[in-house]
Amino acid sequence: MASEPDGLGGRILELGSGEGAFSRLLRQVMKDGATLVGIDREPRENACLDSSVEGLVENLPFSSGSFDVVACRFVLVYVSSLEKAIQEIARVTVGGGVFLSHELLIDHLRPGSTVYPKHSSFLALVELMRSIWSATALEEVPLRLPGLLREHGFDDINVLPQPAAMVQHGPSWLASRLAQLRDVRDFAITEGIATTCDLDALAEDLTRDYEHDVDVVGLGITTLGISARRIGAQHIMGS
Repeated sequence: MASEPDGLGGRILELGSGEGAFSRLLRQVMKDGATLVGIDREPRENACLDSSVEGLVENLPFSSGSFDVVACRFVLVYVSSLEKAIQEIARVTVGGGVFLSHELLIDHLRPGSTVYPKHSSFLALVELMRSIWSATALEEVPLRLPGLLREHGFDDINVLPQPAAMVQHGPSWLASRLAQLRDVRDFAITEGIATTCDLDALAEDLTRDYEHDVDVVGLGITTLGISARRIGAQHIMGS
């Protein structure tokens, strides 16, 4: 089966695989013989994947029950319909299979929030995020996701907020987070959203913070860890 205490096995689908920031983490917990398939609206070079396809989470180009594990990070806030996305995730996950996700909980996007750190480069990033997602859209995922997972045939659902501190995670975490922020910036560009966000300046500012032991509390971004298991035998949702 897909999810055992010693790692992830079988066929694994990564939603929004991008350049591989999350793919590298998945590879670290994959069993021998497991395969990793990526899907992205605009596939990029990603050496961690065994194969990749172009497509959307709301319309996955795979047969029902194709995967033992479906995983994603910072993806569900992008989808046009959260319900349709979960329906498709359920459809392609084999009975007994596992869904794993980390999603965004960005305090900076809430009304009246105080932004920290005060770097101009970071402020520009926050404004970019506000342009892409509304606070309402970000809150939809943690509020609706458990119910939608149950509705579409998942149980053993775990939802755990996971605030991240840069000093705790170290340089490799910082590099990974910057890669994710680059994906945010690139998405904005493809959508025609104007931005003054300078990721090179942001990288310099945050690296300087790290070197001086300034804990930026995960750039103000708390992740929501989610796991759920598909009930029973294969079942085509919505048919």
